Amino acid sequence: QTHNRGGGRGREEGRAMAKPGSDGAPPVQVMGMPAAAAPQAAGGGPAPGAWEAGLYDCCSEGKAFWAGWCLPYCLYGATQEMMEQGHAVQPCCDGTGSDCWLFFCVNCWVPFGGQCLTHCQRSKVREQHRIPGDGCTDCLASFFCPCCSLIQNYTHVKARVPAPEGKQHHSH
Repeated sequence: QTHNRGGGRGREEGRAMAKPGSDGAPPVQVMGMPAAAAPQAAGGGPAPGAWEAGLYDCCSEGKAFWAGWCLPYCLYGATQEMMEQGHAVQPCCDGTGSDCWLFFCVNCWVPFGGQCLTHCQRSKVREQHRIPGDGCTDCLASFFCPCCSLIQNYTHVKARVPAPEGKQHHSH
């Protein structure tokens, strides 16, 4: 009887390794970053179940970029309002109300409080829009890239809600 003592490939020996995605399965997203061949919807936008923009595409939305880095509490509040009210709002000073103040106070007085709120928001956005991922990837993105995560949440939700009457979406 022959035993494999760690030097060989065991069961994998003789089996050809398939290229990623060659089995017909869609590419996997890691921490919300689009894969090279992410599925596309009609019209070129992301398919349902995909983030509107990657985690590190924070510069793609002009006002959201500045709000995410300089006034993250406003961006958090704007995203919450869009999710609750169902219409687009600007990332800063557009009636973001109590959610803005909640984030500001929690972020100032509770260690890692802002990251915890960002994690909860990210999980909610991901679940509502059936985006692949889990609590672990949400946690990693929110704790290590909180501003990018807030911008990604805002960009994703804004792309899916209608602009207020008489206004169009503007990113810059």
